[in-house]
Amino acid sequence: MRPVLTTLLAALALTGCTSPLPTADPTAARPATSAAVAPPTGDCAPADPEPPVSAEPLKLAVMTYNVLGGTPPSEWFPQIDPAELDPMVREPATVALIEHVDADVIGLQEYRPEEDSGAKLIADLDQYTWVSPGPQAGPEAVSVPILYRTGRFDCLATGHEKVTSVDDPGSMLDRYVNWVRLLDHESGRTFFVFNYHAHPWQTTEFAALRSAAIDHLIEVVKQVNPGFAEPFAITGDFNARSRETRPGYRDHLRKLPKEGIVDTATLAAKDTSDIPRAASMNKMSAKVAGEYVGKVVRRNGSHIDYVWVPEGTKVRSWATVTGPDVTWRRIRGEKVPVWTGVVPSDHSPVVARLRFPKP
Repeated sequence: MRPVLTTLLAALALTGCTSPLPTADPTAARPATSAAVAPPTGDCAPADPEPPVSAEPLKLAVMTYNVLGGTPPSEWFPQIDPAELDPMVREPATVALIEHVDADVIGLQEYRPEEDSGAKLIADLDQYTWVSPGPQAGPEAVSVPILYRTGRFDCLATGHEKVTSVDDPGSMLDRYVNWVRLLDHESGRTFFVFNYHAHPWQTTEFAALRSAAIDHLIEVVKQVNPGFAEPFAITGDFNARSRETRPGYRDHLRKLPKEGIVDTATLAAKDTSDIPRAASMNKMSAKVAGEYVGKVVRRNGSHIDYVWVPEGTKVRSWATVTGPDVTWRRIRGEKVPVWTGVVPSDHSPVVARLRFPKP
């Protein structure tokens, strides 16, 4: 079973941070959609009969990863050889990092099916089934697929919902949450995964837009999984720091926990990051002796990429994973971690290893 992303190779307009700053009022950007969640898409279908409730614990490795699927302007990463920013050049390193983590379920952001690298990524990660709405949903909806290990899970239902909107079809202001309900063969449990990518710009207007989107994200989770009756995880690039203190900018840290939805980093029994304090937003460079140096791993102890779970979930470990191609070198008199090859993305994946207790 391979849902609709295998058919998404039709041309889609590349959207992302290269779009001009819009003038829409973010506080008025509530989606003009019905209260009902969008119906399931793809070839997932409810099981017949409904799977029986299992009393076994559910153990999962869940990863979120912004793969920077398009070709970014070279001025975004001036310390990196422009040839290495080509998504086809970065694709093998992306695959190697995903396979290194070996997660059971993955939420990707900035996936671009219209790119040759997008098709190659599907082919190279054929151990996973990809779930996403069709191209008619728009480029921002298809950019946040959910991947699950094909041999372990069955897809029972999937859907998507717009969480912010403006009167400009295809605008990057149109942001979505994709979701899937899966049946785990190992435990017999069913669970949900939600995947989301927030707006990036760091202004008060966009902080307000992200805050409104959090409200709608919570509504979607409640509608799809009433009473949080089944285990779930929310993956995503929230473009808001885990140590944020500014009002409005930190609403993800306020609103989600208020609803009993917690950042796995705060619950983890241990931090297994391969580089201590590595940032999930790595920007492909870091300061060394006061100057930015390409391919140096950024270390600030903060993340903007999250795996969220309901209270009561056991988080065996949490990590920002920089990957196998990192070593320590002395640069400008400092010993620092550096990538030895192509840097796959300006983000490093975050992975949480979870244990949902018996129901």
